[in-house]
Amino acid sequence: MHKPISTFFIAVFAIVLCVSSASAGKYQLAYWRELGAWENQAPPAGTYGMHDVWIHVWNEDGTPRPNVQVRNSSGFNFGYTNSHGIVHTQLWSSASDFMCYDGTNVSEATPIFDERRAPHWGHYSWEVGFVYRNSNNPNGVFDTVWDGVLNSTSGDNCDIDAPCTRSLAFVSTNPEEACSDPYTLSSTVTEAGQTFVAKGDRVIAAKAWLNGNAGFKAEILDGGPNGARIGSIVVSPSESTYEDILAMWPFDSVPVTPGNTYYLKITSTNGTPFQVQRTLGNTYPNGCFYENKSAVPSSDMCGLVVMAWTGYGSNGRISGRVRDINSVALANARVTAQPGNLTTFTNSYGDYNLYNVPPGVYTVTASKSGYSEQTLRGRVVTAGQTTIVNLDRLKALTNLLSNPGFESDFASWTKIGTFNRYPDDSGQGFAVVPHGGQKWVGTVICQGGNQYGTLYQQVGVSNDYEYLASGWYFTDAFANNRAQEWPNDNQCRLGIDPKGGTNKLASWVVWSDWSSSQNQWAELKVKANAQPPYAQMTVFLDYKIPYTHEWNKAGFDDIFFGRSMPVIVIETNPSASNVSAFSATITWQTNAPSDSRVDYGLTTSYGQSKTVSTPVIDHSVTLTGLRPNTTYHFKVTSGGSGYTSDTSADFTFTTAPCTIVSDIRNLNALPDQTEVQLSSKIVTAGVNQLGNMFYVQENNFPAGIRVNSTDNTICEGDIRTIYGVLTTVDGERCIDCTSTDLFSTANPVPRPYGIIAGQLGGVAAGKAYGVNNVGVLMRTWGAVTSTGSDYFILTDASGHQLKIMCGSIPKPSGFVAVTGICGKTQSGGTAPVLRVRKQSDITPF
Repeated sequence: MHKPISTFFIAVFAIVLCVSSASAGKYQLAYWRELGAWENQAPPAGTYGMHDVWIHVWNEDGTPRPNVQVRNSSGFNFGYTNSHGIVHTQLWSSASDFMCYDGTNVSEATPIFDERRAPHWGHYSWEVGFVYRNSNNPNGVFDTVWDGVLNSTSGDNCDIDAPCTRSLAFVSTNPEEACSDPYTLSSTVTEAGQTFVAKGDRVIAAKAWLNGNAGFKAEILDGGPNGARIGSIVVSPSESTYEDILAMWPFDSVPVTPGNTYYLKITSTNGTPFQVQRTLGNTYPNGCFYENKSAVPSSDMCGLVVMAWTGYGSNGRISGRVRDINSVALANARVTAQPGNLTTFTNSYGDYNLYNVPPGVYTVTASKSGYSEQTLRGRVVTAGQTTIVNLDRLKALTNLLSNPGFESDFASWTKIGTFNRYPDDSGQGFAVVPHGGQKWVGTVICQGGNQYGTLYQQVGVSNDYEYLASGWYFTDAFANNRAQEWPNDNQCRLGIDPKGGTNKLASWVVWSDWSSSQNQWAELKVKANAQPPYAQMTVFLDYKIPYTHEWNKAGFDDIFFGRSMPVIVIETNPSASNVSAFSATITWQTNAPSDSRVDYGLTTSYGQSKTVSTPVIDHSVTLTGLRPNTTYHFKVTSGGSGYTSDTSADFTFTTAPCTIVSDIRNLNALPDQTEVQLSSKIVTAGVNQLGNMFYVQENNFPAGIRVNSTDNTICEGDIRTIYGVLTTVDGERCIDCTSTDLFSTANPVPRPYGIIAGQLGGVAAGKAYGVNNVGVLMRTWGAVTSTGSDYFILTDASGHQLKIMCGSIPKPSGFVAVTGICGKTQSGGTAPVLRVRKQSDITPF
């Protein structure tokens, strides 16, 4: 949340009287930096320093952009850029962000720069640069993630940072040490310079500090002071202060290769000798200062180099956004690409960039404390290209901890060892600003060490779920009379006891690594699964300060514990394959193992679904019972217990046509595996009578066929259209039914055809009826000569024996007439059978 703006701003609210002519372009935040302590004239440099902000605005052709309003996100007007594209304003014990507005186009805002902080209380200064691009979708970007802690505080003048964006390939102040920039005048030279390593592929702007704040000529050379010039020479104007001075190149005029060394050459505008300010120490480890082409060891030129990314040479870039499931932008979310553990954080708009990414296939993860993680696999990075990876399914999680931000001191937490809450009455706590809210817990030791502390809280949990503990920690220390920082001595970690105990030494406690944050808030994270039958888990916060140093610090703030609820993401659009007349297979991939559900139907209301519960990454669901030559809508959903599910958009597929048959006799000419539609036939024996099959027959002549099905709603007397695939079982022609259409029920079935047992199945040439009378309702007679578990043998007058399949119907004895469906079985060869439907099909005589 933005802090309120002080009424002490020198700038005032104003109606926009003059703005640059509006166009369909875009202002890009190119860089920002906090001035070093010596540059700002803050202690120990001599005075309490300035409280100024310099804002540069220029066009992509390298020319200043005048008459652009500079304001903050609350609408406060700081003024309009002058002819050199500059606004110079002041902050008076207040806080604000900064942005450009020309009546149509609004830039991204900077972070909030805060004046109200220790140790100087209102004496901090910043410099900001915006470049206007002629397109809403320009071909370049700036890395505005910053190094160093923004708005850091301390009880010590030099125990603060001077952060700057990573778009500054070179800057003469160490962003993690504001007092790193004591400076002095160089020798009188005709040329000064600075080597630097490119962090982008375009040099955009540069700054140098000539004596008297004189203007200069700037050019970029390849490799060093004797290298070839790249692009043009640009000239900066003379200004009243060093911070006002900036030389800008046209956006694409100075192409460079990321990771290579280049040389910023500075000469005077009129060719006369001059002096520049240079640092007294080696503040920039990847280059050095030069006087007349000779290196000056352990010194850097006071200045900076601004870089952008357009193409990426032999590497690429991953860019995108991070949002929650309600499309709310998530600022300061961590984005990591593996392999390589490439990491960055989102800006205030939830956008991120990972630069200089080697070509390959990456898994990209977004995380933010208190939210579920989202991971996308298989993202391909190509040399010279940008790969867009949007992670927009993060879900806010329920924090099960009480007092997670320590606003109620140690309520609900148990202490072991030394733990204090800060700020406190001792005055030491102001050395670290809380990560959130008004308080943090830990320890600050002015002179001392050998101190350890643990906090824990027990929390009720549900079995069989994964739980996440995350939170923020801070460590720092000084040694050797503040000449050396020891950020790795003091360490913190986060732990979970899945059994809910209070002994942090238990072997089953799951810990994060011991970590040091180097004078800034950083995040810890650890996961563990609940373990039945234990109904609670314990969260541990642990720090150690093993050595005596000055201003030892270790602390925690904003701790989260809850179900991790990983986000299932459908990574590939679902597709239909193996589409036949009656079936289709739907496939898709997810980022993690999850179940599979397909909703489908003739409209986007769907109405049918199929679910496979086995967790998989590569999903495949086969839909059956479809209708031929029909367009189906479908969507897929993947999730599971303990997961946030994901659902696809709507997709369609159209089934293949099939062979439409109106006469059962025509089936004989079709091969097995033919997909057929047999239209409007009467059911002569139902599934409820025969089990796993039914028979249909023509009404006016003896032709019928077996249909394999388990649908118990199919009954004798139904009129149905059958959809299915032709096959042969035990020598009997069948249809494997995929679905049926019911037109009417309880219709009278055809009268059975009478035949002697020896002629059933058409075993004698010329004596068969219909399609060898198999599948037809028939009637025969004879004597019962033996019985089995589900059959009896009928012997006719000629001595021919026929197997009567009767299932659970009682077996008769003596002489009987039997009605049933003529079928076949495989018993030492194909043999006819008669399938009895019901008790009344057997008549003694």
